[in-house]
Amino acid sequence: MPASFAVLLYVNRSGSTLLSRLLSDGLGDIYVFPEMSFPLDIIRREAAVGRLGNADLIDILSADPRLDAHALDATALDTICDDYHRHGLRGLLTAIAGKRTGRSPAVIVIKLESYLYSIDALDASLGPIRVMHITRDVRGVASSMLKTPVPEKPGFNMARDDIVYVARHWSRYLNRVGQLSRDVLWIRYEDLVANPGPVLTRSARFLDLEVQGVEAPAADSRYALSSLDLALHPKVFQAPDATRLQGWKNELTQTQISVISRLSRDDLFAQGYETAEVRKDDFAYAVFYYRYVLHSLLIIRHYGRTAAQLLKAPGGFSLLIRKLIDRIRMPAPHRIAGNSRDV
Repeated sequence: MPASFAVLLYVNRSGSTLLSRLLSDGLGDIYVFPEMSFPLDIIRREAAVGRLGNADLIDILSADPRLDAHALDATALDTICDDYHRHGLRGLLTAIAGKRTGRSPAVIVIKLESYLYSIDALDASLGPIRVMHITRDVRGVASSMLKTPVPEKPGFNMARDDIVYVARHWSRYLNRVGQLSRDVLWIRYEDLVANPGPVLTRSARFLDLEVQGVEAPAADSRYALSSLDLALHPKVFQAPDATRLQGWKNELTQTQISVISRLSRDDLFAQGYETAEVRKDDFAYAVFYYRYVLHSLLIIRHYGRTAAQLLKAPGGFSLLIRKLIDRIRMPAPHRIAGNSRDV
C-alpha cells in the first residue's frame, strides 16, 4: 500500500494538468491520476449500499469517460476489483497506479475540482490525505474558460459565457479551500510556469519525496492523459510558455477585465495578483449590466439547456432529479479572512 494519498484542488483552467505532468516527471515515486470522477461515485454508492460487488464496481469504472488513460483490459479490471474487496477504494487506486507504474508508489495524487466538497469522505476512505491547491489569476481563468468547450456537454463552454459566474466561482472556491482545517500547499500557476523548479521543490518537501528533475520529453513522460483531455491540453507535454501568462489582457475586453477585477478584487490582492485601478468610465453601468441583468439571463439559459440535454438521455428525468438534490445538499461556501496559507 502507498505511504500516503494527496488531493490536488483547483478551479478548472488553472494549470492543474501542467502541474500534474511536472509532478509525475519531476518527483520520485509518485503517481498522479488525471481527472477521475469514479472515486466519488464509489464513495456515494458505498454510502447507500455498502461494499460494492464486481458488477457495480466495473459499471462505475467503465462509466468514467477518462478511464482510457489507464489502459485497463478486462483482466486488469478483475484484478483491481479483488484489491478493492481487500482494501476498499485505497486498494483500488493503488492497484490502478501499480498497473501503470509496475510498483506501489509512495504517494498517489488524485485530482478533480469537486473533490473540495468531499474532503472528509476522501479522508475516511483513503486515510489522512494531504491537500494541494493550484490557483491562477481569475482573469486568465475566465479567458481560458470562455474558449474551452465542455467535452461532456456539446455547445457549452466552461465559463457558461458568463464572466460573473467565473469571478464568483473562483472567489468562493478559494475561500472554501481556506476554510479547510488542515495544512494546504498553495501553488500559483504563474509561479509554476515562470520557474517550475522551486515549485517542484516545495511540492516534494510537502509530499516527503525527492526532486528528480524539471522536464522530461513528451515521449518519456510518465503522466497519462485520456483521449478526452488530450484535446483540451494540446501543449501539456511542452515546456511551459511564460509569454502566455498575460494573454488575458488582449483576449478579454477592457470592460470584462474591469468587471472581473472589481468582483474578485479582495481575493486577487490576497493571492498577490495585480489589482490596478479598473476603468472608471461607464463602470457603474457595466457592473450593473453584467452582474444583475446579463448574469441572470445566462443562468436561466445555462440551466435550461442543461435540463433539456439531460431529459433527452435515457433515464434523464431521474438523473435530473438526482442532480437537483445534490445541488441542494452541496454546502454553501462562507467567506473568511486570511485564506492565503502556504506550507
